[in-house]
Amino acid sequence: MKRLLDLFIVFIVSPILIVVYPIIALTILLMDGSPILFAQNRSGKDSKIFLMYKFRTMKTSECSADGEAGFTTANDTRVTFIGNLLRPLHLDELPQLLN
Repeated sequence: MKRLLDLFIVFIVSPILIVVYPIIALTILLMDGSPILFAQNRSGKDSKIFLMYKFRTMKTSECSADGEAGFTTANDTRVTFIGNLLRPLHLDELPQLLN
């Protein structure tokens, strides 16, 4: 039953994502340049490391002196215009579906 539900969701969501992914990617590229995706190592099941992808919503050039960007705070100036639109809707997390 779970497999059938998973397949049903894939058939419903896939056509929507085929339209939404390129629009978001093109908007990020035109407004903020590349890279479009942000990748980060995360710990998964049984502490297995995997690469997590998100649409980039922050400026890439603004890091602290040690090279680490740190946590996002309220009214963070590193968040891009498109990031302010994607984050509340959690659309920046759509590439995680590929994981």
